[in-house]
Amino acid sequence: MALTGTPGTGKTSISWYLNLFFREVVDVNKVAIKYFIIERDEERDSYIIDIDSLAKYLSKHLPRHSILVGHLSHLLGICDIVIVLRTYPEELKKRLEAKGWTPKKVQENVEAEALGIITQEALEISKNVFEVNTTRKHPRESFYEVLYVIRKLPSDYRAPRYDWSEAILEWY
Repeated sequence: MALTGTPGTGKTSISWYLNLFFREVVDVNKVAIKYFIIERDEERDSYIIDIDSLAKYLSKHLPRHSILVGHLSHLLGICDIVIVLRTYPEELKKRLEAKGWTPKKVQENVEAEALGIITQEALEISKNVFEVNTTRKHPRESFYEVLYVIRKLPSDYRAPRYDWSEAILEWY
């Protein structure tokens, strides 16, 4: 299973709870940064990761029932289920600003969330994509929702659930 989402949607907080219930929770970003950096993109303040090599490595070295957490996990194509965490763009903006992100990086990520980029990418790779809205929720509450999706695979959580494209107009 992959737990993914735009930075700031709650993946790290929810993974803390997942670690209490599941043995194999893997931070994909840590593995990617440690072993699979191709180069650093200074302009975007991010790393370029060799996704294909990362996917091959993880598929060979992880137990079958692992939960892969990270904003790259949906791109690997090795998960049966993808859960995308979503946060309304205005709240996401506040979360990223509170982390001290640059205005340019905040804008890039808020726009990606408004357009549902990660959900669309996940749907291109997997048929079992679900969305959980973390807006105005404590991470524990979002964790219980993620746990519900893991256990039941409810059809009312199937992606796409949210269209926040109108929020992009706030930027212009």
